[in-house]
Amino acid sequence: MKNHGGTITVYSEPGRGTTFRVYFPALGPEVKSAEQAAATIAIPKGNGEHVLLVDDEESLMILGRNMLERLGYRVTACCRVVEALSTFSAQPNAFDLIVTDQTMPVLTGLLLIQELRKLRPDIPAILCTGFSKVTTPEAAASAGISEILRKPISLASLAQAVHKALAQHRANSRA
Repeated sequence: MKNHGGTITVYSEPGRGTTFRVYFPALGPEVKSAEQAAATIAIPKGNGEHVLLVDDEESLMILGRNMLERLGYRVTACCRVVEALSTFSAQPNAFDLIVTDQTMPVLTGLLLIQELRKLRPDIPAILCTGFSKVTTPEAAASAGISEILRKPISLASLAQAVHKALAQHRANSRA
């Protein structure tokens, strides 16, 4: 599974049953070789920038981490908002970008970003959601969200969003 960019998770409760979740990367109607796909779609790569990834679904967190690492980013991945807050608070300048799910227990992704930006107002952020109308563009912009990605997220859309957010941040830092 890992060699194909996917993941498997298992959740079990005694007396209640077991759930297996199998995640494969989405493929179009024609399966192309890696070389053909790279030639067709320009996927920007990272240069070791450090991304804080937050998703309360472990399988999606693992999949997101694998995708970001394949793109050339260093990733600190958290399944719990409290862990993300603690990790970021300990070293807010160690991160170049936040990528977070919207719907999570304790704090939504939007509120998490707002909390993290109290510690580091210039940190760029990407919000991921399965819902189409999670927030208005104005609210997203005021919270410092560079882009809202709709789930399921493809490698190409994640690569483009991360590249764009980091490029905007670099441009704003020089201005």
